[in-house]
Amino acid sequence: MKRNSLRIQRKRLSDQIIDNLISMIASGELKPGDKLPPEPELMEQFGVGRSSIRQAIGALELIGLITVRPGHGTHVTDSHDKVQAKSIGWSLLTIGHDK
Repeated sequence: MKRNSLRIQRKRLSDQIIDNLISMIASGELKPGDKLPPEPELMEQFGVGRSSIRQAIGALELIGLITVRPGHGTHVTDSHDKVQAKSIGWSLLTIGHDK
């Protein structure tokens, strides 16, 4: 057995948050138009710091799953039929980041 095959791959915290939020959108737990909790609540929910939350929110906004409006909050934008395509796109973007 190759020794490299035993390595455990790591994921950045922000990538794990993104995966969780995409799953919540895909499952319908978060629906289009829903407002995400504020940063401090997300920090507590995921047990991470503000920078990890901001990185995740920025990436989800970049791929179009959420919109961020200062003073109004962060809202889910996409319908469920697009979530699968978006999450596949996200998976392709993160290939190689697990090293």
